[in-house]
Amino acid sequence: MMRIVPLAIVVLGGLLLYWQTPATDTPPSAPAPSPPVPALPELTRRIAQRVDQAATQLPLEPPLQEQLDFAGNLTAWLISACGLTAEEERSAALAVHKEILATHKGRLKQPPEAIQKVFERLVRTMPPALRPEVFRFTLTILDRPDQAVFTSGAGHVYLTQGLLDQVHPENPRGAAMLSFFLARELGHIARDHCRRGYQLQKLQQEIDRGVALHLDHERLCALLQTSLAPVGQLVYFLYSRGQHYEADLFALQLCRNAGIDENRALDALRWVALEQYPALRKEGQPLPASALEPKALRSYLSGQPDPLRRLQRLQEERLGLVADPNLHGLFRYDRASGQLRRCEKGEITGKERPILFVHGMQGGPRSFSDFLTFLGEQQALQARPLLVFLYPGNGSLTRGGRFLQREIKRVLVDASTTTFICHSAGGLVFRFYAEKLGGAFSQAFLLATPQGGSHWIRLKFLLDAAEFITLLKRGFPEAISLTLSEGAGDIGHDLTPDSLFLRYLGQNRQLARRYHLYYGRCLTLSQALALKTGLALARTRLTTHCQGVESPFLARCYERLLKELVLPDEILAGDLIVSVASAQLPGAGSLTETRHNHQEIKADAEVMERIVARLIKQP
Repeated sequence: MMRIVPLAIVVLGGLLLYWQTPATDTPPSAPAPSPPVPALPELTRRIAQRVDQAATQLPLEPPLQEQLDFAGNLTAWLISACGLTAEEERSAALAVHKEILATHKGRLKQPPEAIQKVFERLVRTMPPALRPEVFRFTLTILDRPDQAVFTSGAGHVYLTQGLLDQVHPENPRGAAMLSFFLARELGHIARDHCRRGYQLQKLQQEIDRGVALHLDHERLCALLQTSLAPVGQLVYFLYSRGQHYEADLFALQLCRNAGIDENRALDALRWVALEQYPALRKEGQPLPASALEPKALRSYLSGQPDPLRRLQRLQEERLGLVADPNLHGLFRYDRASGQLRRCEKGEITGKERPILFVHGMQGGPRSFSDFLTFLGEQQALQARPLLVFLYPGNGSLTRGGRFLQREIKRVLVDASTTTFICHSAGGLVFRFYAEKLGGAFSQAFLLATPQGGSHWIRLKFLLDAAEFITLLKRGFPEAISLTLSEGAGDIGHDLTPDSLFLRYLGQNRQLARRYHLYYGRCLTLSQALALKTGLALARTRLTTHCQGVESPFLARCYERLLKELVLPDEILAGDLIVSVASAQLPGAGSLTETRHNHQEIKADAEVMERIVARLIKQP
């Protein structure tokens, strides 16, 4: 089995040049030879429009479904749940960084002031949790003619002079393009993609020493979303398709938060697409079908997602588009049949004062079944249309908010008389519509909305741990378990406390006066103490599983996880998904505490009666 050389890490996620001929005789300890620089065309407005047109011609891609089945395999679960520490990533990345500097001795240049300022601006914009103190964020310019940008992890990012020669940072458009390239590498770091690569390296080294993981190589790579591709005598870490998309979205959001024009930033992807689709350079002719036939890629970079597909996904994000508008959008509830029907264009007038429901993460048509039935029976509300907004639960909250805006413009003549009733993450979708897009509304009821985010990853770890013991499951109602087990995709990143989304959303105290918040504190003090005791017992039982782990690396990770395992406030002082503190919002019009868990609150009779009373009193 070929061993992984440290220098191979330098191509993690790089948007590298498509080489004419891949290296075939490069020694494992040396960098690949620099290929000649092709002449790239100027990215004019018309050419950019042609690239966008080509991207829109592709069928919209549904959200990635990358759920992994542990099937009772403790090793598989550990590999997925346990990763390197920030310090371990820093140590591994520093060794690679030093080797890169040594290999390029005499071919290192100081970053131009303009691009250094862009890099520092992006790093400052990243939430502190995504830039650990032990990381050292550095930008290194390699005096090589190829166009490349890549990272070795832990904050180290590299640009080649060849790329700077093509994309000039002094030009506003060039600076925005470079911002996207750099932000994308920061995304690979922030989303732990680099850390997973180093983890794979450590596990592979243990396998080479004879440690049995009882997993085949394919499953090992799937668990880490990492694959290996040989090039000549080197072996490179490559990202999964999902990781590429994650880094792209992170880059767009980071550029947005840093005040960089999003459309100009996307010129980076348009520029890459032009190299793969030369026919798009020709102006003045209708776009032929052959324009979407890419030229053959003659290197390991063929594993990267199609640049037009990547551009399309980010345009969906900016415009609020979904893959299947027949399954998503605004639907009207029929009181007689209890069924939902997709709304027609301009169907709801402003005088009708509609009531519009927005579901949470992984919600669907039946998320508000009890509530809709209850409202449908209220004689005082018979004249008010009941609408349900369905959106992809794995997509970002930004896309959900923009899609909500599009649907309201399509269906409602005047939204200013609309009352919103939102559950969980649906409240954040609504707030983005109202606060960032200036969407009209009358009042809003936000049920168990994580205004400050949720540590749902920690909760999911507890749920996954319960696959190996039975004790913890007693503290998780089935509906909560379902929410956690299905929660995935971009929305999970957005819901993390202090995420890029939550930072961008901020707070609008003036609009908050029209928000009525309901939240849950479902455990009593004695129940919380009982769960703490249960966790202590569970920790003891989980420790016994560590004895069956043959990998020293995984055993150390497992031991560290157990030491850090605590019950978060979402459980001890919350509704098992959202903490009391996170559910509150400064300036809210009213705040109501309940004893219900996250799912129960939207079907509780008392909560529904309180909301109906406010609806009836509404002028």
